[in-house]
Amino acid sequence: MQEQYVIVPSSTLEQILNTQAQILDSVKGGAVDDEYMTRNEAAKYLKCNAQTIDNLVNEGTLAKYGRGKLQRYKKIDLQDCMKEIKHEVAHS
Repeated sequence: MQEQYVIVPSSTLEQILNTQAQILDSVKGGAVDDEYMTRNEAAKYLKCNAQTIDNLVNEGTLAKYGRGKLQRYKKIDLQDCMKEIKHEVAHS
């Protein structure tokens, strides 16, 4: 069987991947209404630069979902990360 390829706009691909991630989370017991963000959206949400997002992932403070250029971050994880950072700052 010969492989077939379909070219779709990146926005459509993003919607498909977000929907798939939400379905997988619901099967695993997660919330269906989890919101996923790109690296730049996550940085804007946390009011930091994109490198800070990478640093948080590398130190294990923030989880990322996906591979390569299709990495996403859950809004709930970003909120938890923000709470943890505020807690550390308040207690230092």
